Amino acid sequence: MRILIVDDNPGACNAFKIGLTSMGFEVSIATGGEEALRMLADTVDTSERPELLLTDLRMPQMSGLELIYKARELRWDLPVILMTAYGEDGIKKTAMALQGCQYMDKPFTVKDLVKTIHTLYQPPGCRQRVSK
Repeated sequence: MRILIVDDNPGACNAFKIGLTSMGFEVSIATGGEEALRMLADTVDTSERPELLLTDLRMPQMSGLELIYKARELRWDLPVILMTAYGEDGIKKTAMALQGCQYMDKPFTVKDLVKTIHTLYQPPGCRQRVSK
């Protein structure tokens, strides 16, 4: 699975990349919304296109929510995880109301992130197992 991580903090990006790569994910990094949108546009019809967007909420120039709305213009079905160190109920409700979007408060572990990824993303052709 290909994941695009967007965070203006390079240290956070690298930590997520190391953790997710060690779990078998392919990871690309963008340090802002404009860069992420370029990457999404450049890969929209290729095998390199991200299958999930992991974005920080608070970034200069473009917030994570703005990025989600613009990314969905390119890929309406792109699953998204919005993360923030500044939990805000209004933002959380907005994010959770978006189809295919999850919200995570920082800090969290890679294990927690992977659980959220698997909750949110089901590969094409796979059906989620329903437990009784």
